[in-house]
Amino acid sequence: MQPLRHEGLEEALSGMEEAVQRATRLTAQLLAFGRRSVLRPDATDIRAVVESTLELLRNVVPENIQLKFECGEGPFTASMDQALLEQIVLNLVTNARDAISDQGHIMVALSRSAQPEQTVHLRVTDDGIGMDESMMQRIFEPFYTSKATGRGTGLGLASVQGAVTQLGGRIRVHSQPGRGSSFEVVLPWVAPRASEERRAEQRAV
Repeated sequence: MQPLRHEGLEEALSGMEEAVQRATRLTAQLLAFGRRSVLRPDATDIRAVVESTLELLRNVVPENIQLKFECGEGPFTASMDQALLEQIVLNLVTNARDAISDQGHIMVALSRSAQPEQTVHLRVTDDGIGMDESMMQRIFEPFYTSKATGRGTGLGLASVQGAVTQLGGRIRVHSQPGRGSSFEVVLPWVAPRASEERRAEQRAV
């Protein structure tokens, strides 16, 4: 057996590292999907969480894809579990990235609405390959994926739906083949002070 050359060794190590990272992500998603985590609502600056998560994601979004962020008028400080919010942003942007085969755009938009209830709206839109009606009916099923072998576990969107449900929100999907996809997450906006008072009342009972 001939020893690996320097270039071959680097390639082999890179492949091993990628495999370990893929296995780590899969394990984390399985654990998150298999059990509901205990909610830890706290005063959270939603805009800051989205922006910091997007900064991390810029390292995994290739240069041929433009990742943009738009934010409406706040305030965006609410009582929310930060880890679940990060999980939603991470999986939606990663899913949008994988839907773009060549050059494209991913737009992440954050806004608030006061009618008919106070809600926070997080929208992730891409101009990728899009989905037909049959695919849209299955995208939140665990382990369902339309991606090529090795590019997806089928747990990303299922995890998003689980996180949104835990936060008391809902998710809407709009897509057409060849025209991209848009995922809109609608979350209830709860003032931090109101949430703290509610927890104090529950402890007193």
